[in-house]
Amino acid sequence: MSEFASVNINSFGFDTSKVTDLNLSSSGKYSVLTFKIDDASASAFLGVSKSIKNLSFEIMLNSNLDQLNSFIMNYSQDLTNTKFSFIPYYGSVNIDLPQ
Repeated sequence: MSEFASVNINSFGFDTSKVTDLNLSSSGKYSVLTFKIDDASASAFLGVSKSIKNLSFEIMLNSNLDQLNSFIMNYSQDLTNTKFSFIPYYGSVNIDLPQ
């Protein structure tokens, strides 16, 4: 649990020279950017001291590239595999608060 809880998205130090397998593709009406961070740099990228492996990202945008449809990050540690997925909802919702 301490390995999982130690990752903080605010501590990312994005160094583009560490990016590998950068790919921009189309999937239907979406543009998909995928890339990986090499294992030697993954821990520093996430701001942790534990060993991180197989760090990869997938960012899906609409075809105009102005709306995020999903952000997915995957990585492995000694005892865990983690998938962080953020999928925003752009619809409207009614919230009824009790009086």
